[in-house]
Amino acid sequence: MNPDAPRGTLDTSLLSVDELRRQYARAGWRVGVVSGPRTSREALDAIGRALAFPSYYGRNLDALWDCLGDLPAPAVLIWDGWEPFALFAPDEWSPILRVLADRVHSDRPVAFSVVPVILHQDPDTAPDAVLPDAFPEPHDITHDGESPDA
Repeated sequence: MNPDAPRGTLDTSLLSVDELRRQYARAGWRVGVVSGPRTSREALDAIGRALAFPSYYGRNLDALWDCLGDLPAPAVLIWDGWEPFALFAPDEWSPILRVLADRVHSDRPVAFSVVPVILHQDPDTAPDAVLPDAFPEPHDITHDGESPDA
């Protein structure tokens, strides 16, 4: 692994989607944007489209992990409107977030980042509440999706 290569991050942002897109693109990252899926099926479809996964992408967690591992260049997934999914379907949101976080923190040679946007861009669909603990720390995640303390 090249020590000078960019590393991935999982961090929320108050910047607009457009500003994040500009900053990452300027730095040479491939940028994918997901906006507002409310089910795991919608989210897996949207992630596949946003990151231009191949046609054989199976739209399940294993396929998500495999395709994230095959990214050819540093990539960022900017997620706008994630709050309703996390709030109203946490049992579907958590496994997807775990796979994304595992990939961010993996030792793969190509960097991958996930940036959930806190300032939702559409005030008509913005949720009333945000889950404060929606993003686990890296030490709270294992590759099998279980808590290390379980």
